[in-house]
Formats: sequence, structure tokens, C-alpha cells
Amino acid sequence: MDDLTGLRVRIVGLKSKPQLNGKCGFAKSFNADTWRYNVTLDDGSVLALKQEVLERALAAPEVLEERTVSVKAAGITMKLTISPKSLGTSLDKAVIKPFLKAFSKKVDEDRTYTINDVVRATCEGRELTNDLKVLSKHVLQPKRIVELKLDLAGPATLLGKACALTRQDEPDLNGQWGEVHAFDKESKLFEVWIKGNKVRRRSSPACPALHA
Repeated sequence: MDDLTGLRVRIVGLKSKPQLNGKCGFAKSFNADTWRYNVTLDDGSVLALKQEVLERALAAPEVLEERTVSVKAAGITMKLTISPKSLGTSLDKAVIKPFLKAFSKKVDEDRTYTINDVVRATCEGRELTNDLKVLSKHVLQPKRIVELKLDLAGPATLLGKACALTRQDEPDLNGQWGEVHAFDKESKLFEVWIKGNKVRRRSSPACPALHA
């Protein structure tokens, strides 16, 4: 017979106490003298049961509770309440983006900080900069502090602003006005929309392609 010790089990076919059928718990140990498992049910009660009235059960569903964490950046600390649903999503979605939205309103109404402005992210000494897709529930224990280092003077200063294109490979675009929607750190390209069409243009101190 299969050893159920340490496994989650469900009671089935128990005739002496049929009201227990369907209840689950863990088979903590096996008594070779009585040929019964010592089973601790989810309600805390302990029973000695034969294997024929036990079957393997799925792990108990994880129950998440609301958590409050602090997020700190540029000398500003905000407390965020993370719902159970959000704890099952990525850290950037549940914490970083909501914080940046509130942070932008607090420090500069004309600028919206994005995930691209996050230079470094840590939580209680754990490096998260390259791991912002980690599930929030694995990081956000109650009362922990997430610390962010932001690029306060980065390309995001142009996001959402109107701009004129200059020095382009496509001369017909020169002088046209559009709106900056995003900036890609890796390619160093801005995403600019002109009359509903998207173009990507580079900007650098030596040869600026965008002028706000």
C-alpha cells in the first residue's frame, strides 16, 4: 500500500462517523501496531484512521489577507494597502506602478514617472531591480519597506509632452508636432505619436531629435 505519511488526505467511506466524510487534513504519522494513521484535520482535531477510509487530497487553497507595506523614494514614504487579489499579481503591477502614480502627483504635476524611471528596487536588503515580475505575495510581508531609486532627471520628463521632430532621416517629418508616449531604455528611443501614427526617434545631447 502507498504510504500517506506527510500527505494531505481526505476522509471517505467512514461508516462509524459519516459526518467526517469529506473533511481534509494531514497524515502526520503511521502507527504500525494499530495500522492506523494519526491524522490532524484542518479544524485541529486528531483522529486515528485506517488507510481504507483515506485518500490523497489536493493541497489546501492558499488564503491571502490584505497587507500594508511602505514604499520609499526620493525622501518620500507612502503606505500602500495591497488587496489579496493584488498579492497574486507581479510586484510592478501591485506596488511600483500605483506608487509612481501617487508620487508623480505629489512631486510634479507636469511629469508622470513610469517603471522606466526605476533605477533600483530593494526590499529589506533583497535586490529586486531585475525581478519586478516576482509575485507580490512572495515579497510583501506585513510592515516591510520597498525602497526605490528613481531617475529624477531621466527621459520621462518628456513623456506626455508635445514635441517637434528635427534632424530626422525622413525630412517630411521635420517640424511636425506629436506627443511622446514612452521611452525604451535599451534602444534609447522615444515613442512619438503624430496624427495617430507611431514613430520611434532617438534623442541624445549631441544630436537631439526631440525638442519639447
